[in-house]
Amino acid sequence: MPNELVFAGEGQLAMAHKYDDIAIREQSSLTSADLADAVVINMQKATMNAKLGSFDNATDSHANSAAVSFSVAELVADIEAQGGAASGIAQVGALSSKLATFKQNVKDVFTAGSETIFADEAFNDLSDTFGAAEMLALMKLSGSAQDASSSLALKNVDKLLRDAVDQGQNGRSNASEVSDGFKADDKVYFVNGVKLDISVAFVDNGGQRDLSPANITNQSGMTTSHLANLVLHIK
Repeated sequence: MPNELVFAGEGQLAMAHKYDDIAIREQSSLTSADLADAVVINMQKATMNAKLGSFDNATDSHANSAAVSFSVAELVADIEAQGGAASGIAQVGALSSKLATFKQNVKDVFTAGSETIFADEAFNDLSDTFGAAEMLALMKLSGSAQDASSSLALKNVDKLLRDAVDQGQNGRSNASEVSDGFKADDKVYFVNGVKLDISVAFVDNGGQRDLSPANITNQSGMTTSHLANLVLHIK
């Protein structure tokens, strides 16, 4: 439109409009870890997502987001649902050689000058293999002092899932949601998540044992404990 003659004033009329705040939900960061020597247990995606519980769209959270735990019975059930140890336990990692090493250490005691006081033949015949089948067998022990136990838990799950979405982890995109839960090939990592205790007792054979053999440091037996990182690999 054409210019017009006007009375020129000073100052301005200032206005502002503020939209309601947009809350940024809490999020925790995923962790980088070396999985080379870890024990790897495969877990079904359906099992993992069922543990999260129902999803509330209003709060954008799962019912069990604060923490999900993994009992021995649940781990065993999921492994067996996949067909057993061969498919449910991918690797035993750093623990694979521990029985063999322990057995050799015990045999070294036998041959250190005291072999005549040991009834070691049966021990020599015991297997020192430790693989997926042997690990599952230990997990399934029941009614003994060696029964397996678990304190494994993953906390703040939704916060971690938000970071997975934010980073585009494992094929996630801007169309992904926390409500999607875990995806196949996600990995849950536990530092020192597996502990393996190995022991053998030296017992009195009907009162005939020499109670102070010169070459035995520990008169009651031998015990060792080993730690390994654990990965639950979601399938």
